[in-house]
Amino acid sequence: MRPGRPEGEHRSAQHEGHPISPPGRPQGEHPGEQHEPAAPAPSAPGDAPPAEPPGVPPPGPLGADGRPPPPSLLPQPAQGRRLEPMDVRALDEVLEVERAAYEFPWSRGNFVDSLHAGYAAWLLHDEHPGLAGYAIAMAGVDEVHLLNLTVAPPRQREGHARWMLEALVAWCRLKAAPMLWLEVRTSNARARTLYGRFGFREIGTRRAYYPAAQGRREDAVVMSLAIDLPAGPPAPRR
Repeated sequence: MRPGRPEGEHRSAQHEGHPISPPGRPQGEHPGEQHEPAAPAPSAPGDAPPAEPPGVPPPGPLGADGRPPPPSLLPQPAQGRRLEPMDVRALDEVLEVERAAYEFPWSRGNFVDSLHAGYAAWLLHDEHPGLAGYAIAMAGVDEVHLLNLTVAPPRQREGHARWMLEALVAWCRLKAAPMLWLEVRTSNARARTLYGRFGFREIGTRRAYYPAAQGRREDAVVMSLAIDLPAGPPAPRR
């Protein structure tokens, strides 16, 4: 399931003024079980993809903030699913899925920028060979912005998108973040239905957020999910 796909800089904790229409920059979610990715890392102005730096070394080990929730907190039954941290060594396989899933896919540079910015980036595997999907999210102040949630086209309609959403909610609770939000293309009825059934509400619009065919632009619907946090002291901020 993929959020939307705009370009340009992306802001984390500046989503207060709903309804929304300033030009954000995500990329979108796919019908089926994908969420068009939101604008990734703050590089690429306009529609131009960011430069793809050659020979970028893999980032160091992810800090606790970017790692998937521990297995004990992942949704059950897992049915063989597991989340692993994404790094640049996985990008060839990620890009193969990305390009198969979207008309306007992220570039390698978008993924590299997201990894080097320290965003949470996870790979989804299960008992079948190959990559089942992946997710990228950015934590802000008391909120998490889902940038890219994608299920490989042959693996859609198997419950993977919902499972990754549930894992993301568990991660939000670990970070004491009471809100998860995303963008999705207005035309992506299947993804909007998926999010709505999961509990997201449509709260605003970003005008001309995504690239569209024939050089046009498409609006993004902004959706948010309120997350119940466990009682107790707030998690320490890093």
